[in-house]
Amino acid sequence: MTQVTLNGSTYSDDGTSSRDMLNGGHRTYFFPLLVDALVEMSAIETIRDDAEDARDLAQVYAQALSGTSSTSIAVATGSVAITASTGKQWQVGQHLYVARTSAPTTWLAARVVSYNAGTGALSLDVVAVNGSGTYTDWQISIGGAQGPSGTINSLAESTKSAGYTLASGDKGKVIRLDGTFTLAFTSAATLGAGWWCWLHNIGSGAITLDPSSTQQIDGLTSYLSYPGEMRLVWCTGSAFRSVVAHPFQAVYTASSTFTDPPGYARLAVRAWGAGGSGAKLSTGASGGSGGACMDNSWSPTPGTSRIVTIGAGGAAVTGDGEPGNGGGATSLDGVISVPGGVAGIASASAPVGASVMQYAMGGYGGGQLGGAGNQNSIWGGGAGKRTSPDLQGFNSWHGGGGGGAGSTSSGARTAGTSLTGGSGGDGGDATSGTAGSPRGGGGGGTRTGASSGAGGRGELQIWGMC
Repeated sequence: MTQVTLNGSTYSDDGTSSRDMLNGGHRTYFFPLLVDALVEMSAIETIRDDAEDARDLAQVYAQALSGTSSTSIAVATGSVAITASTGKQWQVGQHLYVARTSAPTTWLAARVVSYNAGTGALSLDVVAVNGSGTYTDWQISIGGAQGPSGTINSLAESTKSAGYTLASGDKGKVIRLDGTFTLAFTSAATLGAGWWCWLHNIGSGAITLDPSSTQQIDGLTSYLSYPGEMRLVWCTGSAFRSVVAHPFQAVYTASSTFTDPPGYARLAVRAWGAGGSGAKLSTGASGGSGGACMDNSWSPTPGTSRIVTIGAGGAAVTGDGEPGNGGGATSLDGVISVPGGVAGIASASAPVGASVMQYAMGGYGGGQLGGAGNQNSIWGGGAGKRTSPDLQGFNSWHGGGGGGAGSTSSGARTAGTSLTGGSGGDGGDATSGTAGSPRGGGGGGTRTGASSGAGGRGELQIWGMC
């Protein structure tokens, strides 16, 4: 049995259809069969022509989406500006694939930020790369969006020590920050909702977190990330938010400013006043007293700037009969103020047991003792002593240790110590007094040495409590 269907009509040569060629049927149906065959052939020709036209249009469009560049490009994620082919149809937000002509396995996957078809100026946000190095032979073709991520087996890590702008390719990375610089953010609209990374300040400097233009992070246009802090930062599509994973601790040894960062329930501070310097007197002079130490905490107001003042140690003296100089106070504006140590006494006539003291936090901060008496301290600075038999500076648990006396007695001129503050300086007979150590140690006195010992500077430490 043989049948054929052309243009909707069925023909046969075995009697199985109404248009059968047997028994003289060819006289009736042969020419209709030819007509139907010609109609089919014409339709095939039309389809072929349409396919060729589509092929030609596809080639034209493909050429409009591909190009080249000889700009020197480093294989790295982030923003890159190049000069590429002109007259292309690249649009903002479109994905492009930039591969080396001579080594296609070296490539960059990017999104178009801007393109000038007249000049060929092409700005890209590179989100992924393969290979390394810097090259000038690049073939540009149409790309596609990155697919969903699978199970995370490890975290990529990157260290930044100078100004840098976070980009799409930093998604999911741990960014280690070391130095004092500004960490900028690509526009939230470009990064898109769901972008995230970890930021860890591993250095001793403060890092400025600064989103693009007027965009905000945690409700602020910018703020500082202090040493030790680690944050998880994410993008909402229009702004950035974060949560603190590890709190900071900032140490100030010179006057500066501190700005309350977001993300903390409270902030704590410990401060040491500076130590007083020792006196100089040929018949015996006392050491300077240690600076006091105090703690406090407060509820932060993110973005509030506070002045940090670090007390300067009392300056050493050189003239016979000259008293020492008091140590400066250390303070954090609106939170805490801690007194410095009192100056060493240059007086041989002070009665045994006489004293001048500052009271702070339940301990004596900066006493000057003319004789015996229990003036070791817990939070206050240790007192500096003056005459035999009490020539050794008093101790303190947290304040600075007192300076030793200037005296002919060689066995008791040693300074007081401290668990967390600075030690005092030893006194001297015909030698100069020793300077107190930082964190408020009192300076040692001297009898006939060139100079007394200076007081140790103050210090202030702030840390976050989540």
